[in-house]
Amino acid sequence: MSVTLSGAGRLVTLPDPDFEDSWTIEHLRINQESRAGTRIIFRDPSWPRTEVIDFKFSNLSQYLAWDVLAFIQATLGIQFWLMDHFGQSWYGIILNPEAEATQNESNLRGDNCGGFTIELKFEGTVMSTIKTKDNSKCVI
Repeated sequence: MSVTLSGAGRLVTLPDPDFEDSWTIEHLRINQESRAGTRIIFRDPSWPRTEVIDFKFSNLSQYLAWDVLAFIQATLGIQFWLMDHFGQSWYGIILNPEAEATQNESNLRGDNCGGFTIELKFEGTVMSTIKTKDNSKCVI
């Protein structure tokens, strides 16, 4: 599978992220204190669950790294679609617009193949889940 970014009239397909991607789940809740000093915490189950995912993509070509940076520039502050490597469809934003493409390996062949790394931090919500023919879950 791959990771696809789609938004602002652009489409970028990246290879699978490295194994060190991490997920953080954030629940929206109200945290108040009454006049009597009682702490009240409330969360409605219908409120969306937001997740923050850290992706690290390695061994990208120079042109693919440029495409990712152009996509980040085009979608600054705009929500877009992300199809992750598990087949889940997400809607959200990039939290680190200052992301850089770093070259880890020198390109001795001069063919712009590989050696670049980009780390993205994405915040979004899974849109919906359906079952496929083989009863596995898929998000659309």
